[in-house]
Amino acid sequence: MKFSIGDKVKIIDEKSEGVVVRFNKSSLVVEIDGLDFEYLANEVVKLGPQESELNNLYKFHLPNLNDIKAEDKPKTVKQDQKENAIELGRVRGKRNRKNVLEFDLHIHDLLVRHNHMTAGEMLNYQLDYAVNCLEESIKNNESAVIFIHGIGKGVLKVELQHIIKAYGLDFHDGFMTEYGRGATRVELRN
Repeated sequence: MKFSIGDKVKIIDEKSEGVVVRFNKSSLVVEIDGLDFEYLANEVVKLGPQESELNNLYKFHLPNLNDIKAEDKPKTVKQDQKENAIELGRVRGKRNRKNVLEFDLHIHDLLVRHNHMTAGEMLNYQLDYAVNCLEESIKNNESAVIFIHGIGKGVLKVELQHIIKAYGLDFHDGFMTEYGRGATRVELRN
């Protein structure tokens, strides 16, 4: 950092502040409470940095958007999908062509970043989300919901079915023509 005579400075390892009064060969002299002290440039910080210096510092530390991985960026949603989306408290679902509310449990649709999570943490997050979906759907008097869980190893599907059984609800595979075996339809009313 470049200093000039008259600059207000703070001493890094002390609680003192002063004004630069002159320069020696490799140091600067700072007047503090009427006394002169000699410091190296890296031992003081200029107070009240200029706006241009702050902007340059800000731009230097601003993350480069090109360096962000695609999976860490939020998914863009087409306008027609936004219109079909339904907010139910803490959950978000959409109605399919048969007017049944569906919730996608795929982790990449629930979280922008999940690389730091273990498989167990992801599963717990998905199951917690599914429970919230069930609770909100029951509260809103839905007749049925569909959970899209995919096929994978079948762990999410099995755990989801345990939860549905605990609620005493009937369930079966979703519409085979639309989801194959990757979805479960839950009947909320008899």
